[in-house]
Amino acid sequence: ISARTREHVLKLAKEYNYVPYASATAPTTRTLTMGVTMTIGEYAVTGPLARYLNLHPDVNVCLRFGNTDRLLEALRAGEMDLALSEGYIRSEEFDTELFRRERYIPVCAAGHALPAGKQKLKELLGERLILREKGSGSRKILERNLAARNLKISDFIHYAEVENIHTMVSLLVRDCGIAFLYEAAVEQEIRQGLLKEIRLEDFSMDHEFLFLWNKGSVFSSELKKLCEEWIQLDKDASGGR
Repeated sequence: ISARTREHVLKLAKEYNYVPYASATAPTTRTLTMGVTMTIGEYAVTGPLARYLNLHPDVNVCLRFGNTDRLLEALRAGEMDLALSEGYIRSEEFDTELFRRERYIPVCAAGHALPAGKQKLKELLGERLILREKGSGSRKILERNLAARNLKISDFIHYAEVENIHTMVSLLVRDCGIAFLYEAAVEQEIRQGLLKEIRLEDFSMDHEFLFLWNKGSVFSSELKKLCEEWIQLDKDASGGR
């Protein structure tokens, strides 16, 4: 963009008490406002965030939590610089950058009674399904995967809708049902022998964690560079996986 256009945008931002992180004329101490979904914020962002804070002591960071729908609303309203989400994103509204891919798996308590060997998804319909609230990216992923098999959430005999990932995991450990979650959210409990992955013949997937910001933003090039830095920090924090 031209220097004149950038100057005009920054003037408007200042009038509304908002100075974008990527502003070339921002104060010495800049503030990065980033939105993250619950799963990413609790299980995937701590490593790269810690490294970023250590590398950039002059930057303030505001980390906002919300489900995918709430993050998209905040981006549209100009309330944050960018977001990190696992939901399905309309590309005509937002620019995106891949952060990482994560396995999405069915899980239950380690002692939960299941038939020997692999099962089919329909065989789980007699279980209580523990799932996130409407508007959650992880719930939308589950709904789409069920729909692809001509199934829906109401096909499960019972369900428990929970807005907190930690509570969901605690209910699973207490053998209150089954759930479909990102592996990052339950890998510690699986490693400790508290939970187990349910092996299914007809279900295997992973999904993208995406950075996103408003398409056409005058700060797109700066935000893309920021995303690339976070991607490398995440690889460093996770041993290059």
